[in-house]
Amino acid sequence: MGAYLYTVRTLSDFDDYYTIKCDPTAILWSGFANAPDRNKLLEHFKQLLLDIEKNNKFLVYLKETETNALIGYDLMTKVDKDIIESSGHSILSTWQGKGMGTILFSQLIPYARALGFKYFTGWVSDLNIGSIKNLERNGFVKTDELRIVHLAAFGRDDVFHKYVCNL
Repeated sequence: MGAYLYTVRTLSDFDDYYTIKCDPTAILWSGFANAPDRNKLLEHFKQLLLDIEKNNKFLVYLKETETNALIGYDLMTKVDKDIIESSGHSILSTWQGKGMGTILFSQLIPYARALGFKYFTGWVSDLNIGSIKNLERNGFVKTDELRIVHLAAFGRDDVFHKYVCNL
């Protein structure tokens, strides 16, 4: 089974974004307690498209090669001329445990490098073992930087550490 990155550029890509944001796993780790309101998320998506046009954000979907089925996504934010940060990523629940997170990041690294960035960063909860293993398999290293994030669906605060990959 193969997978490819699809670069989001138009409003016609919203339904996949909504699907991702309503996935139970995405909700758990996002900090929200419930699925988003479709109309509010649509307005957010329109603003995101404006940021994409300015090359401040990059949104990609991971799709299955043969069927074009949605697998997951990553939203990357330009921090400065050298650093791009994964500001959100998720694999749909139905695809988890099949190596899709590893495939996603194995494709994101050359994507970010081709955009001209030198470092790829991301923040991950210390309790999100799957994401930690995925990042480490793809060359990311845990730093001492941390922040506390409230995860409403879990009803708790988690420690998130910053991970960095040299591109």
